[in-house]
Amino acid sequence: MRFLWIALLGLSLSFTGCDQDIPMSFNTSIDFTNGLEGWEAEFADYPAGAEGQFQLSSELALLPSPLDNTKPAFKVSGTNQSDDLLMFIYREFTGLRPNTEYAILFQVQIASQYPESSVGIGGSPGSSVYLKAGAKGEAPVVQESSGGMMRLSNYDLGNQSTGGDDGIVMRTIGIEGEDFEWTLIESDNSTREFFATSDDQGRLWFLFGTDSGFEGNTTVYYNRLTINLAEVQ
Repeated sequence: MRFLWIALLGLSLSFTGCDQDIPMSFNTSIDFTNGLEGWEAEFADYPAGAEGQFQLSSELALLPSPLDNTKPAFKVSGTNQSDDLLMFIYREFTGLRPNTEYAILFQVQIASQYPESSVGIGGSPGSSVYLKAGAKGEAPVVQESSGGMMRLSNYDLGNQSTGGDDGIVMRTIGIEGEDFEWTLIESDNSTREFFATSDDQGRLWFLFGTDSGFEGNTTVYYNRLTINLAEVQ
């Protein structure tokens, strides 16, 4: 597996397989210049019916100053009152090999304004909010649990600083310095292997999100997403 991972990092990912022209590899990059292009937002780990109280929202919006405020990005926002708010964006991709395991390299760039050294209720708005990425061969489902909470029921993303079977922690959303100023930060999982298996129709769903231990408002702008896949041989 590790040899495959090293090879994935060095590939241009432009080759294709000979089996009905289904690609052995896949790569995509989106910067939201042309709109959301199928990406959607969802929220979990909050009481059912409390969407207004938690101020959950998402939209295509221009980056805030001092960043390039002519550039659109996917803005996602929520006020964590449960000490464990999950906010994520996701999209389905098709045309992969059915029931096939892929090595996946995620790259993500977001706009954040929260200093890593800042303090807040329950945790820091910078160092207690974790940026995650994941994938699975089924669409994410958020539904009400028996305890009345809205939960992401079919993905294991771990909890806050930990990852799970279907997702990994990329970094916190903290920025350098002490000023609350909108800054572009980025991360990838080049040092952490991640694998996911497509469904029987050759589909994978990819997601990027924040898992918060800070009891306050978190707003991030997803500016650029890149996903590279290579079939596990």
